[in-house]
This record gives sequence, structure tokens and C-alpha cells, in this order.
Amino acid sequence: GAGTAVSTSGEDCAVKYSTLTLSEKDTGISFEKGTVNGFAVMNVITGAQKSIVATEAFNTVAVRNSVISTYGTGCTNLYVCDNEMGGRVVVENNNYLLCDGNTYPADDKNHVAVQTNNQNTNGDTLMDVDARLEAGADENLLPHVNKEQFVGMPRKTAVKDVLTDSSSSIALYVDLYSRENDVVFVAPGAYVTDRSVAFKTANANTTLYAYGVYMERAFSAGLGDLLVCDVTENVTIKGITVGYEQQACQQVYVLEKLSGNRLRVVTGAGMMNVFGNTDPVYQYSGNVMYLMPSSENYVAIGDVSWIDASKQPDGTILLTVEPTAYEMSESGDVFTTRFPTVARSVGTTNSKDIKYMDITVYGSTAGLCCWESRNNGTVYYRMADTSQAGVIIDKATYERYEQLEAQYTVDLQISIDEQGRFRGSPAHLGSIDGIQSSQCDKGSQVTSCLFEKMCDDGSLQKGSHARLYKIEDNGDGTVTIVYKGNAAIVNYKSAKEAKFGACAPFRVGDRVYIYTSAGELICDGIAKTATVDSGETKPATFNPDMKVPIFKVTVDKSALVENYEAILAESDLNGDQPDTEGKVLVDNMSRACNGFLFDNVLVQNIRTRGLLIKASDGVITNCTFRNCAKLAVAVIYEIYYGESGNSQNIVIKNNLTDNVGYALSNNGLYLHYPINVSGLTGGSTEAGKILYYNINITGNVFRNVHNEYYVYLQGVRDVKVIGNTFEGYVGGDTEDNYVRALLLNGAVNVELSDNTYTEYVMYEELVGGDHYKNVFGTDADVIGFPDKE
Repeated sequence: GAGTAVSTSGEDCAVKYSTLTLSEKDTGISFEKGTVNGFAVMNVITGAQKSIVATEAFNTVAVRNSVISTYGTGCTNLYVCDNEMGGRVVVENNNYLLCDGNTYPADDKNHVAVQTNNQNTNGDTLMDVDARLEAGADENLLPHVNKEQFVGMPRKTAVKDVLTDSSSSIALYVDLYSRENDVVFVAPGAYVTDRSVAFKTANANTTLYAYGVYMERAFSAGLGDLLVCDVTENVTIKGITVGYEQQACQQVYVLEKLSGNRLRVVTGAGMMNVFGNTDPVYQYSGNVMYLMPSSENYVAIGDVSWIDASKQPDGTILLTVEPTAYEMSESGDVFTTRFPTVARSVGTTNSKDIKYMDITVYGSTAGLCCWESRNNGTVYYRMADTSQAGVIIDKATYERYEQLEAQYTVDLQISIDEQGRFRGSPAHLGSIDGIQSSQCDKGSQVTSCLFEKMCDDGSLQKGSHARLYKIEDNGDGTVTIVYKGNAAIVNYKSAKEAKFGACAPFRVGDRVYIYTSAGELICDGIAKTATVDSGETKPATFNPDMKVPIFKVTVDKSALVENYEAILAESDLNGDQPDTEGKVLVDNMSRACNGFLFDNVLVQNIRTRGLLIKASDGVITNCTFRNCAKLAVAVIYEIYYGESGNSQNIVIKNNLTDNVGYALSNNGLYLHYPINVSGLTGGSTEAGKILYYNINITGNVFRNVHNEYYVYLQGVRDVKVIGNTFEGYVGGDTEDNYVRALLLNGAVNVELSDNTYTEYVMYEELVGGDHYKNVFGTDADVIGFPDKE
């Protein structure tokens, strides 16, 4: 009549695969105040209007149930997803609420969700997830991360299967169940694991539901990926949060400045003490790092170098830095850098139809948030790559840091939380890159994601090249392209690395693209055959015993430029020097992450570039780039890293850049303008030497720029710069200090129309540079821009 079938206020309570036949006034499942990690999954509840009710519960999950209506009041971290609903969702006064994928009958009843006074909400049940702003990301649609969700929650070593009365690690549980089932559920809670959750060929065609689940690994050198999809397909992973027991983050606070360019620093409380560690496994051998000043956001402001680090008996560290870093440093500032060992979080290789949805990565500066290779359009939806909250520390550690704060008058960001627990310093770095995608048939598909506090790029989409060996004329209208490969690393900056290249192997029908390191096209054709010879060739420098295979690809001879033999005669086909001059490169343009999408993405508080693009046929739309030290969007070629993909047909529209390009150092690889499109040609305007083309920069808003120009174009043709709003310098423009539209250095056919400028930009100063042809459009035509070659 008016009773409750199942009621609980305990911890780790699950109602699974049950059928409840009730009256209209009954309540089916009630997660009452005090419930932690409540779980309702695959139940069928008929009759009861209040099918599932959660009241002041914590970390509660209701997925894949057949019910009438669900109710949530006063909950924290409530997930109502993929249920078959007969009525509606009613939610009030909840915080961190996800309602998504629920389905409703096609009838004349009102199934619209009733929502009141909720905070940090997501999901298509509660909002229009396809809505977009005029420019920039709608941050309401981005993932909302409760960094306190799993702090202090007891860690489970195993998943218990109540049906078989057996237990296994989360990794083994997922592996075994996904071999036999197309849906796998993990109950909410915090789990520890010593191995990856991996989906291989046998685990294909699976959806993993892991809402409210945290998977944590202890840090160790050489740690592999936490989530893995390898040679599999049709896998969807929903809801999981992954991270590490300790933040692998070299983060130190400046206590005082000493003489001789030395700083006394201390590692953040609760973090790994790596600076000054003599263990070669953990000691970082490089010197690239960056400074974050004492401010609310600890924004990265530039690359600096440290020379020496020595641990002192009192636990502090004496850090010798370069003079520039010493001069800018103040007590309370923070130095951070990436960790020396590789510890990626999400890895996807040789797979297709992979989707990561509503997952959170507490990034480790030891590696990438997501790494993928040889895939086909991996989907990232409402994914967050962010940093970890301060961990719980013991009283003695807290008191030691409290004493240091008083002694040196600095804020080390320790605290006592509402539950009376002693808390360490929060991490100010997430991952190295948010997503690094290489040699994929289709680039990453990224929608409504958050990438923040990275020590490199928000995302990288790229291909890789190999060195051309020779071109043989077959005498039948075809030629054979011969190249050497496939070393895993190409780095023309170092003589110690392999120099043969890692060009993705060709398949019949792939686009064969050959060009010089100076940007001169040699071949653009379609592979007719593709083979690999096992014959020996010169071994790689870094491994004298490695014999490098020879790859052969045939194309129609008509795909070659007329003067290709003359170009090859002047090129360095067999040289083995680590420079970039005179190289002839082979690129598989069909496997260069083309067709990528970044839609409604926020990239903020990072050291380098928001998006680094070395691919074609992609769209960047409705994204916000905030506090990116160097660039917002960089469509550039970096031959010295072996990263390639001549970019063509790129749309950059309706984005917002805010406070971009303020880095204090410039190593000459790129210019710090919000948008930089740079090919290989330098200032050339010759048609055969401009391999980048069809770049559409439309409807963007540029705010708080730190440099003289908004957009830099080099080695590019057929560019549209239309309908953008250029708001000017950080702090406001003046008559003597304002931003111009374009800096051109080898640009042809550039339309400049219908843009809005600050009051100080005069038409005759819209464009700067020495090498360009045919700048036109409603803005440019007011005064005209004669060709400058």
C-alpha cells in the first residue's frame, strides 16, 4: 500500500537483477541517508511510481533498470543513466548529478525531468547537450569533477560476485566477464589494482559501466596504462575515474632565495620527493620545467631550467636554477616538471569504435592522459583530465609543513578539512598531453571535454614520416617508392636516436605523399601495391643489432612532379645526420589522424599549446583556450620530432582564446600567437612549395592577447579569416600598443573580411609580414595590400 520493498542506509549495498511488483503508492528501492556506494542495476520495478529513491546518499548509481520514476534529493554524486523509464526523473538539491541516456515511452505523458536547485549537473536528461554558445565552450556541458569523491574512501582489493560467491581483482573481473557478456557492471567504490583493465580481441563488443568507480594504482617505475584497448572493437567505457596512490609530480614550493642562483624548496606535502632523489630510476635527467607563481590558479608562465638538486638533512632541497629563473622566483612560488618514467593513463591501439564517456583521469605527469595509435576515430565524450586533490597525510607531516610555513612565511597549501583530516598540497599538474593521437585512420572525436594543468599540449593529432631511400621507375607507367623503417622514434635533434622513421605502413588505396624538409612536393598519389622486404639495411644508431626493413609502395608515375629527379639529386637520401636539412620524407596521409573533431572543449592552465594539429580535414569548434602559455591552436609541422601530417582543409570556428601566448621563453620552434599555421617553406610564395591549404578561421573571439598579432600564417594558401572578433591586448589597447590581425610569411590567397577590431587597429596596419600574395576581402580591400614576395 505505502511501503518500501528494499531500504538501506549502509555502505556498499547493491540491488541487482531483481523483479519488484508493487502498488502505485509503494517505493521500490530506497537509498536513505547514510548510504555510501549504493548500487541499483538491471532491476525491473513495476507499479511503484517511486521506483528508485535516493535521499542524502553518497556515490549512488542507478543504471540499466526498467522503472517508472526515480527520485534523488540532497545526494552527492548521484548517477541515473541508461534506464528504461516509464515516468520521469525528479531531482532536487543534489550536487554532482549525472542523468544521461535514459529512455522513455512514446506516449502522450509528460516525461520531462523535474529538477530544482541542483549543482554540477550533466546529461541529456537534464540539459540540451547539443546547445552551443556563439563562441567558446559552454562550460555547463563539461564534466564536473568532485575531487573529494574518493578521498579517504576505503580501498577494495577485489570485486565480489554475489552470484558465484567469488572475488577477483577489478582487472581480472572485467577481463573475465567481458569475454562472455556484452555488458559488465562494477559496483561503485574505490579499488586498487596492480594491473591494467584491458580490452583485447576476446573482450570486444562490450560496454563497461563503472559510474562512481575509482581505480587506483600504486606508483612504480615503468608503470603501464591503467585502461587499455588493444586490437579490439566496439568497446564503450562509462563513468570510471582513474588515478595513482601518489601524484607522480615533481612539485616544489620555494621557501627562500639563497646566493649563487640557489633556492631552498620543499616537495609538496604528501607528494613523491623526487627532486634531490639519487635513485636514477626517479631522478629526472632533463631540465625543462616551468614556474607557477603564487596565485589562485597557479598559471604556468614559462620554461626555465634547473641545474642541480641536493636533498638536505631537514628534508628541504637546495635547487640551483638558471639566472632567469632565479630572478623571477619569489617565496611561495611553485616549480613543477614532468616525471621521468612513462605512466600513461588510457591507451588505445589498433582498435576501432572505442568510446570513453564520463571518465575522469587524475593525470600523472609521468605520462599522457590518453595515448592512441592506429585507431579509427576514438570517441572522448565528457572526459576530464585534471589534477588530484591533496591527499590525507599524518599529523606529524602536517605539523612539519605547518612549521615550515611559519618559518619561511609561505603558503604550502596544507589544510584540515571539514572532517578533521590533515590534507597535503594539491597537485598543480595533470598529464603531459590530454590526448596524443598518432597514425590513426581517423582522428580523435572529442566533445565536451576538459583538459587542464598539463605540462605539454591539450591534444596532439599527427602522423609520422619515414626517410625516402629511392624511387625506381618500373617502365610501365608506375614507380616504386622505397623507404626504410620502422623505428619507433624519430628525433632529428639527437644523433642517438633512430633516423629511419615510423611511417604508418601503406595499404592499397592509401595516399602516398613525398616532400622535402623544405616543403617542396615530390609525389601525391594512391598506393597501388604495398610490400615489405626482409633484406638488411644499415642498423639504427641506437641499436647496432637492429636490422631495419625496407618498405616498397608503387604509385602511378603521374603522381610525381615533373622535376622530381632534379629535386632528389639535390637531396640527402642516404645521409645519417641528425639535422633536418635536405631530407626527403614519406608520409602516409591516409593514416595521419585526419577528420579529427574538437567540439565544446575547454583547455586551460597549461604550459604549451591548447591543440597541436598535424593532420587534415578536421574541425575545431566552440572550444575555449584559457591560460595557455604559448598557443591556442598550432597547426604546425615539427620535423625534428618525426611528427608530420601536412595539414589541409582545417576549420577553426566559434572558439574563444583568453590570455594566450604569455610564455616568458621562446625556443624558436613557434611564435606565441593565439593561432599559428606554419608549413615548411619559410617565406616562399611559390605554389609548389606551399603544402598547407584551405584553412578556415571564422567566428572566433580573441581576448587578452600578449603579442602583436592574432594569427600567424606561414607556408599556407587559401585561407579565410572571416567574422572574427579581435578584442586586443591584455589590459587593453593603447595608441602605441595594440594587436594586428595577421602576420604573414609565405601566405597566398588570404581573405580578410567582416572581422571586428579594437578601436586602435587602423586598416593599413591589419597585416604585417614580408612575403604574401593576394590578400583580399572586405577588410583588406579598404586600402589594399600589394603582393610582397
